[in-house]
Amino acid sequence: MGRRRQGEAENGKATAEAADQVVNENRTDRLRIRAAWMYFVEQMTQNEIADVLGVGRVTIVRMLAEARARNEVKITIESELLEIVRLERALEKTFGLRQALVAPLSDPNADPIPAIAAKTGMFLSDAMKSGMRVGVGWGVTLFHTLPFISAKSLTDFSVISLLGGVGVARRVNPAEFAWRFAQIFQGDGYLMPTPAVVDSVETKIALVERCGLQEIFEMADALDAV
Repeated sequence: MGRRRQGEAENGKATAEAADQVVNENRTDRLRIRAAWMYFVEQMTQNEIADVLGVGRVTIVRMLAEARARNEVKITIESELLEIVRLERALEKTFGLRQALVAPLSDPNADPIPAIAAKTGMFLSDAMKSGMRVGVGWGVTLFHTLPFISAKSLTDFSVISLLGGVGVARRVNPAEFAWRFAQIFQGDGYLMPTPAVVDSVETKIALVERCGLQEIFEMADALDAV
């Protein structure tokens, strides 16, 4: 029995490590193709690409060399990620975005929430850093990002809920997302223990002034990300 449990634990660990490796490889592939697209198609300099992707110029040089070695760069860029990158770059240019993410969906009639949640979760895993103060809302899609966020320990990390709660919670408890998100990064969570909608301006003022919400409002005015 002891050997069986040990074997099951080792198999579970190996499976988790394999899954992490696949996720990391996908991120690396996507970053490399983005760099190749910007360099060979958009004619951006290596320094410009490094600024956009948030990495060093040496990393860009290495990724471009690897793209050539993999035969991803010929006259065109050959990769299943090409169309996704093209759409992302079009969105970034059209709307002046620093970064756009496109979540591919193989079946147009399928529920898009899992794909969006997976893409968002992977993005948040990389975007969250120590010292950040992050404001969050709530909803079904946000809640489903949680399994796709890689847990890590951050210092001086705070999560502030920007919305109150609701009286009836069916599929998702709105208040749960903020504290679970903070828990993933071992940060501090600040919730808003009030209804999302009240009956009058007077009630709102009373809640802010008498129920300890002023501190949360002040924190919400100085966020690093929302």
